[in-house]
Amino acid sequence: MNHASVVRSLSISLALLAPLWLGAASCKQKAPPGAGTPAVAVAESASARSSASIVASASASASASARALPDLPVLAFEPLVGTPLPTRVFPIEGALAVTAEARVGKLTDGRVEWLPEQPYPLNAITVTDVHGRWPDRIDILYQAKRGRDTRLFYRPYTGIGVPLEGGDEAHPDPDRFPKAIVSLGETTMVLQWSLGEGETFTTTRGKWKERSRLKASIGYCNLDEQARGNLTSSVVTYALEALPSGSLVALSTVCQVRGPYAEVWDANNVHHLLDLRAWISGVGPAPQILAGDGDEAWIVPGAGGAILRYKDGAVTPLPKFGDAFRAFRGSDGGLHATDGRTVQRLRDGAWAPIGSLPWPVARATFAVEGDRLWASIDEHVYRVRPEGGPKLAFAEGCPTPFVDVRAVRDGEAVGDSFPDVRVALAALPDLSGLKLVEFYELGRRIGVSVTSKAQGEAVVEKLRATGAQSRLLCHAPKAPREIPLPTKG
Repeated sequence: MNHASVVRSLSISLALLAPLWLGAASCKQKAPPGAGTPAVAVAESASARSSASIVASASASASASARALPDLPVLAFEPLVGTPLPTRVFPIEGALAVTAEARVGKLTDGRVEWLPEQPYPLNAITVTDVHGRWPDRIDILYQAKRGRDTRLFYRPYTGIGVPLEGGDEAHPDPDRFPKAIVSLGETTMVLQWSLGEGETFTTTRGKWKERSRLKASIGYCNLDEQARGNLTSSVVTYALEALPSGSLVALSTVCQVRGPYAEVWDANNVHHLLDLRAWISGVGPAPQILAGDGDEAWIVPGAGGAILRYKDGAVTPLPKFGDAFRAFRGSDGGLHATDGRTVQRLRDGAWAPIGSLPWPVARATFAVEGDRLWASIDEHVYRVRPEGGPKLAFAEGCPTPFVDVRAVRDGEAVGDSFPDVRVALAALPDLSGLKLVEFYELGRRIGVSVTSKAQGEAVVEKLRATGAQSRLLCHAPKAPREIPLPTKG
């Protein structure tokens, strides 16, 4: 299931904790192809409000960024504590919202003002998106257990809103669920999917607005595509945002096999499809559309392609750096982004790194509250400081040489033995002194305690042959879980 989300956020000043705001570049566009366009595989994805990272210039690629990384200030991540414990951040109008399971609050000066708890008729509630205006017009999407199934629901959390037909938590329709919330002025709309109608917009607050969807039967999907996709609408949405101009912009695929496209409804409800395949080949696990000023947005596919700028009906790519997967704005609208290793800002049309993360991450949301930068990573909320993070680089004389193997992957449950890592280590001629451990640093990770630099370098070489981006550090993990290694006979 997918739901769109967007973040309005801030940059970091390394010197003064003052914002450094910069804008973005301009663009051009290609026309949509016909029905015979070659297919491109696109991953299904769940979208989330978020943010973070950038590299040095249009020609400065990931290799240049990697060379500069050791010289960058290391960002410090300080966990936010409290009861209930906040797990996610969502910038909304008038507040930086945080959530803790079913609750919604406002983060101010490091303290949370929680809204009154609401009764839910279902179990295992987790808020997955917060939208709207604090405190009188807040809307949420949330996951809940109904029987054995986990379902996604929409709810007006404060103020008056219209429940979705067939999709409220008391009487859920198994063939209908919400995907995204957008606001156009005082109007709130929810994008829903249903088995009979495909994707449709429903107005839940304010004046009713029409935003039609293309039907699979009227020209975009051929019969073979309709049969393979079991399609009722020709366009499938992965991220969605409303712009100050009144336009809606979506990151979509056509017939589930062609794309990606930017799908645009302008302020007059004229519908356009803009082909993005010259710059991106797919959609990642958490794509994003970030609203700019006027009729402007940034499209972040989250799949290693370039970040794209949409402006007045045209699309052009920004310089590429690493595998940037999240973007966020400064208070003046300047663009910032992250590839999980660095946080960077766009300056004069080029990416400039402003800090490195001590531990690589694959998903993160960065957002601002006052002069503070916050991040949510792996269901934890952190205050991010511009420097002062741990110095992990290995140096001669290090008493605790340690190999950081990789982050724990989706599907690797608590207690996993990580057989791919164990098999790779078993190929080493000598396992004496090695300890394979799971530990926690900005998420669950796998590492190997070693006895020397030489042994650590041998472990890194063996693990990199399997595709892991392992690195030798000087680190002693806190409360690690040791995983038995095979015994050499």
